[in-house]
Amino acid sequence: MATVPVRKVALVVGAAAVAASLVTLGVVLAGEVAVAQGLLLVVGFGLTAAVVVLGALVVQLKRSVSAVAARHTRQLSELHQTLRGALAVNAETAHAQGQALDSAVAAVTAAVEQTAARLEPPIAATGKRLDEVGADVAAGRADTAQTYWQIEALLDLRTMLQPRALMPPLRDWAASPDVLRWLAEYVVSHRPAVVVECGSGASSLVLGYAVQKAGRGRVVALEHDAAYAEVTARRVADHGLQDVVEVRHAPLTPWPGPDEREWNWYDVNSVKDLDGIGLVFVDGPPAGTGPLARYPALPVLLPHCADEVTFVLDDTIRPDEVEVSGRWMQEHPQFVRQQLRADKGMHVLTRRPDGAPG
Repeated sequence: MATVPVRKVALVVGAAAVAASLVTLGVVLAGEVAVAQGLLLVVGFGLTAAVVVLGALVVQLKRSVSAVAARHTRQLSELHQTLRGALAVNAETAHAQGQALDSAVAAVTAAVEQTAARLEPPIAATGKRLDEVGADVAAGRADTAQTYWQIEALLDLRTMLQPRALMPPLRDWAASPDVLRWLAEYVVSHRPAVVVECGSGASSLVLGYAVQKAGRGRVVALEHDAAYAEVTARRVADHGLQDVVEVRHAPLTPWPGPDEREWNWYDVNSVKDLDGIGLVFVDGPPAGTGPLARYPALPVLLPHCADEVTFVLDDTIRPDEVEVSGRWMQEHPQFVRQQLRADKGMHVLTRRPDGAPG
């Protein structure tokens, strides 16, 4: 605010100097030199005063600017110090918060690891149990489907054969309904002259009914157990099948086969009178009588068979029966083999006189 009067004085002096200059110029033009000289002195003095005033003004302006700059510099310094202090406080706070966060993360991580360690055994046990349940469900589905197929086959059998008495159970040791249905359909469609079965039971009845329905042929059932042979013979009579089904008691006796070993198989004397066999159902002897117990059936019976003959091997879900089937095919390549779906597995080996598939 002190600069305002100086500025005004400078303006007044400058204006006076300009006016004096104009007057002096007028006097000179009028020829009054002496007056003009006096006026010039006055103007010079005024200009000098104006310069002095302006110089003072400049000095005052510089001081004002310096004062403002100093004040602003001081304020900036104070602001800078304030900011530095605030930043330092914030940095300490952030560091403290970071340490707290690290501690919290470490604590959470440790808690998660401990929880995972505690949960791992029960989770593994649960997963194992779920796998077991899944396997049980899958097995249950398979059992349900298999049960349906067996019921379907049993109904087909009863419809086709129309049994005249109660049939024995078709479970456990007995051949499954799907295998028996296949045998009945084969007998009715191919009408073999002689059917031989290794092992007797429900299959003897089914084959007897099928032979009767075909109107041709007879069934010879070989049974190593004398008591069971009598049971089967009584059932055959109960169903009125004694004219087409013959149950022969054929004890297991040593049979000298290949590989310099002996098999316990049905007494070969029980089949010496047979000829023209068209179908052989191999469902015995039981597996417990020895390894590959059913192997002798084909080499023993083949010389008594017709040119066209089919061997049906039951229970091929067992490794022994699979090996027996494989040996038969290797030793008798004239046969064609089918591996059919059945409850307990079923291989069908057929020899055709013309070499055509069975």
